[in-house]
This record gives sequence, structure tokens and C-alpha cells, in this order.
Amino acid sequence: MLTSGPVTTYGQNDMVLTNWGRVQTWTATAPVTSHGPSGIGFVNFGTLDRLDVRAPIATHGAGERGFNVYDGSLAHASFDSMATTGDGSVGIQVSKELPQLEVRGDVTTSGGVGLSLVRGVQLKLAAVALSVRPEGQIGTATVGGRIATSGDHLTTVEIDGEVGSLTVTGGIHAAGQGAHAVRIGAGDVDLTGIDITAAAGQPIVHRTESDRIPFGSAGGPEENARHMQSGQVQGRGLLIAGGDAAPLLEAADAPLRFKRRPQGPFPAHRPRVPL
Repeated sequence: MLTSGPVTTYGQNDMVLTNWGRVQTWTATAPVTSHGPSGIGFVNFGTLDRLDVRAPIATHGAGERGFNVYDGSLAHASFDSMATTGDGSVGIQVSKELPQLEVRGDVTTSGGVGLSLVRGVQLKLAAVALSVRPEGQIGTATVGGRIATSGDHLTTVEIDGEVGSLTVTGGIHAAGQGAHAVRIGAGDVDLTGIDITAAAGQPIVHRTESDRIPFGSAGGPEENARHMQSGQVQGRGLLIAGGDAAPLLEAADAPLRFKRRPQGPFPAHRPRVPL
């Protein structure tokens, strides 16, 4: 498949280029642009062997994403450059296996934290430039330019899945207040030889499963309740979690009220009351 002219969308939740079927090679030689909240430059739901976008992908709006891999199969994706503008606008997010990722130029975001539509649910996301989710895996990732963010209180590169090899010629940079350049969670990546800077944060931080994750965020307790402990969450209520089907409660900006347990003898068996 060949896309030889520019493609631009202006609506909410629009996907500029999308594959739902079976394609061997898809080449785009002109700019791919999205305007409007929660749009995506390119997303794959089907089977695609080779994607080559030889012109910039640019998104303009809150909660947008440049390139998303969370379904189907894709063997090799290459891009000219990737740039998102808007709070919650992620550059590249990988949630499946992607053997080869190549960006000839820069991957940049200029937003902060905001809402984005993810699988039909509004979640609070940060404008991360490159995110590898726990279920994601990249064999080889090569960026000929830089990976950079300018937003506050976010991370430029988040690694929660496996990355076999990462090369970034222009380095990884976080320019915002309280922003970190690289966060490594459960995943693993070799950062040897990459210039990594954070103007007002840490170049590299590590997160363990016991670290607190805010409600409403991707990878938050609604997705990973089994890793959370019972207790207070940000002083706003009670979190109860334990097991795969754990109940998860939050009292947002309001105290929890409990009825006093009645005194006296209790029956040997109390029927379960559905919630």
C-alpha cells in the first residue's frame, strides 16, 4: 500500500492511518497530521509486515498519540520523525511485540499530564515520548535524532517491558520541572553510550512494584491491583486489594463512613451479600 499525499484529520478520537486487515508493506511519503483530542497518527489492529512513514507524523491536541501498537502484529516500523503537542499526548507507545522500530529523526512531545481515551476509557496520561508497556517488547529500537520532552512532572522514556537494543544518536532529554529522562520499571534496557539529561529531575530512575501509582493513570491500580497493598492512598481514602479479582475502592475528597458493627451473638454462617 502507498500513501503518496498528505493525510490530515480534525475530529475527536480520529485515527489518521489505520490498518484493520492484512498488509505486507505500507509506505507513506507525505505528512501524517492529526488535530483534535485523543487522535492517533498511525495505529495497527491487523497484520502488517512493514510500515515505512517517510514524512513527519505530527499530532496537535490533548491526549493524542503519534504511533500506537496495542493489537495485531507488526514486524518492522520506521518513521521520519514523531512530534506530539498537547497534555497527555504520547509519542510512541508499544504494548505488543515489535521486532524492529526505527526513527530517522526526532521523537518529541511538548505537553504535560492530561486525559486521553485508551481502549474506550478516559485515563490520565503524561506526554511520554517513548513508552514500552509491561506487555510490550521491542527487539531493536534505533533513533537517529533525539528523544525529548518539555513538559513538567513526566518521564521522557518509560521502560516497563523488554527492549533488546536501544540506540539514540541525539540522546534522551527531559527539559521540564520535576521531569525525569528515563524510568525503568519491570522491564530491562541497556543505556550504554546514550547521552541522558534531565534539567530539573533525575537522568535515570527505577520503579518497583511497591511504588505508589496514581489513580486514573495507565498502569495504575485499576490495571495492577494485585501489586498494591491495603492502606491509605494519597490520604484520600482506603485502598483494598488482594488477588486477581481484588475489590478496589477510592473515596475521592470525602471521608469513608462505616456503620458500627452490632454487638451480641452472631450466627455461625452469614450469607454473602452482593456488592
